[in-house]
Amino acid sequence: KKEVMQTVPGEVKKDVSIRWNQKRLVLVLGERIVFNVGEADLLPDFKPALKHIVEFISSHKGYTVTVAGHTDDTPINTAQFPSNWELSAIRAVNVAKFMISNGVNPHRISTEGYSAYRPLHPNTTAQNRHTNRRVEITLIKAQENEISAEQMAATIAPDAYPQPTRAANPPTYPQKRYFNTRGYLF
Repeated sequence: KKEVMQTVPGEVKKDVSIRWNQKRLVLVLGERIVFNVGEADLLPDFKPALKHIVEFISSHKGYTVTVAGHTDDTPINTAQFPSNWELSAIRAVNVAKFMISNGVNPHRISTEGYSAYRPLHPNTTAQNRHTNRRVEITLIKAQENEISAEQMAATIAPDAYPQPTRAANPPTYPQKRYFNTRGYLF
């Protein structure tokens, strides 16, 4: 936890928190520093801070990464985001894309969009709603007996998938004959 917080620049530390959830490190990024309200594009001012976090994640290869988007319960209905589901999912995808473009292996990353259905606090006040609008980056330590995403990516190249083979003696069937409605063979 201390090591992660050292990578976060001072100007954004007040909107970044860390918690442990079932032995998983969860980095919580508040909406104010990452996105404008109701939007999914990363704020340019936050990208350098996120880059520091990405460097930390890249250097710890024994972890898989889950990026989860969360919203409050205020409905949204725009052409781009018909509901909070789309907004939360696209926010997670945009953070994941940034991580991948800055060196995190895409085999290590998954995204989730939870909309308003996993709030940290009841959506009863403006402050609680603000706290519930967030992106969480969870680092999950790979088990010793599991193959890591990095190892899997190294062993499976896109062109290495087995090609279908033809049977040595394919079965033969009598040729079917088709007749039209008048009884003529066609």
